[in-house]
Amino acid sequence: MTIEPPRTRPRPIPQAVGLGHTAAPPNFRPAPSFDIGEVVGAVWRRRVPLGIWLALCLALASWYLAVAPITYTAATMVILEPRQALGPAPSAAQSVAAQALDVAQAESQIQVIRSERILASVFDALNLQEASDFAERGPGLRERLAVALGFADPSPLNPADVRARAFQAFTDRIGVRRLGQSYVLEVSYQSSSAEQAARVANATAVQYIKAQIDVKAAAALQGTEYLRGRIVNIEAEQRAASEGVREGRIPDMLFSDADARIIGAAQRPLNKSYPKNGLINAFVLTFGLVTGLLAVAVRHALDRTLNTRRQVREALGVECLGVLPRVPRAREPRRNALLPFANLAMDQPDSPFAYGLRNIRTGILVAMPHRQRSIGIASWAHGEGRSTVATNLAYLLSVPNDTVELIDADIHNPTLTAVLAPQARAGLNEVLLDDASAPESVSISLSAALGFIPAVSMKSEAKPNPNLNLGSERMTALLARLCATRDVVLDLPPLSAGSDARALSPHLDGIVLVVEAGRTTIEEANEAIRLLQSSQGRVVGVVLNKSRRERLPKSRPR
Repeated sequence: MTIEPPRTRPRPIPQAVGLGHTAAPPNFRPAPSFDIGEVVGAVWRRRVPLGIWLALCLALASWYLAVAPITYTAATMVILEPRQALGPAPSAAQSVAAQALDVAQAESQIQVIRSERILASVFDALNLQEASDFAERGPGLRERLAVALGFADPSPLNPADVRARAFQAFTDRIGVRRLGQSYVLEVSYQSSSAEQAARVANATAVQYIKAQIDVKAAAALQGTEYLRGRIVNIEAEQRAASEGVREGRIPDMLFSDADARIIGAAQRPLNKSYPKNGLINAFVLTFGLVTGLLAVAVRHALDRTLNTRRQVREALGVECLGVLPRVPRAREPRRNALLPFANLAMDQPDSPFAYGLRNIRTGILVAMPHRQRSIGIASWAHGEGRSTVATNLAYLLSVPNDTVELIDADIHNPTLTAVLAPQARAGLNEVLLDDASAPESVSISLSAALGFIPAVSMKSEAKPNPNLNLGSERMTALLARLCATRDVVLDLPPLSAGSDARALSPHLDGIVLVVEAGRTTIEEANEAIRLLQSSQGRVVGVVLNKSRRERLPKSRPR
């Protein structure tokens, strides 16, 4: 049987896009613009790696809190109160001048407390060289490396150096500061033991008081104003202060001859001062969130893939007919992976996938309002969901009064044929090569209003003709014959795999380009449109497939 040449039928002048849009040139780059919805969408699409990064940061913080040495801080409060020297009573002006303290004198008392004489007395009185905080732990990694490289002496330290190191570490733990503009000084000490922290802080404050009493005692003994009664009191204060230094506590005595008074003894800390769990967790969480969002922002700025309707419209200059969600893959062989989705829009009519596909159908019908239309479903590469869209669209277009013919035009990779007609004995390949073959003879009924023409025979020995031209007159006549009575939906080969889709595009009423969200780049989509344009094909619009912004819910029983 010979297929007659097609009858000429008015068809729209091929345009780059449907719904009145103009195509973008191949080197088109959209002007940068800010869209909060697009930014939120970028964060949402990468929520899994962002969540993993935050979890890793919190895990790192937990590990640090578990291994970091715990430090307790105890503080003693000392107030500066200048006393009158022993001897004849001074005049009123002299008394006021003696009791006045300027800022420089108050600051100098801080350095007095931190002086080596006072701290060394506390260090020796409490025998802190044997404390666990300053125990010799042997050379560290840096020291061992220096010895190995010959930059350090491998001989052990002498006792003087050991004491010097321990004393230096002790002084680093002592803190003295002035509270605001007052004459109150805070003497603090950090230790891994709460009891030791309070003991050393109290001993340091008492040693400071004792040093002042010692000065007054020396002045009293050497002066002409020697008064035996006062000397007895000073000696008692000295003994009490010395005992307080040794025991690390505040004596129950008023030191009337000192120029300072302890107003708050250091108590055993109830909570550690370092590491601070809340502060570290807050910092790590903030750091993880900021760096994660920064990484998402950089990734989004460098991302050249299509992800949103807005990107499709601005970067391609083509109308986005609809967005389809990513659906979970069934555990099927690769060739049969399409099987669960072949009729998904009909099986789950309330799903986001079916809703998006109905929007796509409406956009196609608006762009091509005439009946008996031929619609090609194209993509740039394999695996972008072209066959799934073609099959479900054909099912939606097929109604009792409007029959549809679905054609698997991907002869070299017949995915639809393997799923819908695995036992096919003949297909499009045989119809185009054999003059006697009629399309009706190879069409397989999928429903009352939907027929399917396989690509090739699925017999193991059958192979498609590599020289078959889908843009031949025979293919044009086949399309005209089918379009005389029904709509035709064609699953076209990917544009990156060959020129079959380009050869067939001038003979179709419209082409829908399927792009995969997060995979198809702007350059690839622009190149696909350019190839179709150069072949006089009419691109109706773009379908954004496998979007991560929508999820397919579980089907509900009906």
